[in-house]
Amino acid sequence: MSLGILLAVLAGLLYGILSLAYKYAERVKARSAQFTFVLSLVAGIETLLKSFTEQSNWGEPLLWIAGTGMGIVIVAGIYVIMAANRLGPVYSAWTMVNVSFLFAIFLSALLLGDKLVCSDPFNLLLFGLTLYLFVRGMRAGATKRRVRESVMHLLALLGVFVTNGLATFGSKLKYTFFAEANTSAYATVFYFVSAFITMMLLLRHRRAPLITKNELKAGALGGLCISTATILFLSAMALPAAAVFTITQGMSLTSGVALTTLIGKERMNVWMVLGLIIGAIVLVAVVFRERTAAWICGLAAL
Repeated sequence: MSLGILLAVLAGLLYGILSLAYKYAERVKARSAQFTFVLSLVAGIETLLKSFTEQSNWGEPLLWIAGTGMGIVIVAGIYVIMAANRLGPVYSAWTMVNVSFLFAIFLSALLLGDKLVCSDPFNLLLFGLTLYLFVRGMRAGATKRRVRESVMHLLALLGVFVTNGLATFGSKLKYTFFAEANTSAYATVFYFVSAFITMMLLLRHRRAPLITKNELKAGALGGLCISTATILFLSAMALPAAAVFTITQGMSLTSGVALTTLIGKERMNVWMVLGLIIGAIVLVAVVFRERTAAWICGLAAL
């Protein structure tokens, strides 16, 4: 096994453990602002230390502008993930996180002029089917109150898809603006902006205790996982991008679902299982979108 493959596998596993941090936060009823603050602060400190080993242009205005925008997206993204986790199983939100770069593809086409391929509408339909199956699973045998919650769960999952897609698009902008420079510096800015925003929320709505021990543990675990996984993921990019995405996202989805189901004791029914299967198909189809497009276009030409 090459070093690049090993790094991609480890990154995927750490992203999977991140889903367990979200599950732990949901179980101990961690408040969104407190969890986000600790996660962002820990992640920001780690990426700051890493930035001193790389080319970091701290005086670049665009670094701070783009980083601030990403910090706002990070806060929104974590909030909607936690909302989705309160309304339904963690693995459903985690599936949305892992297929959300489909949204980034459409944003790149709209704003950066990237070319869409004929498989993209097909992938979008599969994504819609995944959402339907998750919501159908939530509604199976549900009371009227639970039916209302399933609608809220649907909206939360859409929020997870959009915000995490925006975060992926923001990562793409990093390479558009800075190429190989500012990798950890960019992450440092948006994590500290996220920490600052949530700190202001904490101070505005001060309640005792300000941060509980369980919120500290959940946020610290999440911060260590997300920052270390991101560093490993970027280090693995010496491999072809398609290979890195396949390994990392595949490991992230499967390990995240396995951990939240086995350790988190989350229940599954046939609709949820089908949703996970279709979500995995979407993941593979998006990662290999060029090959999928060639196959679909070939069938359409027959």
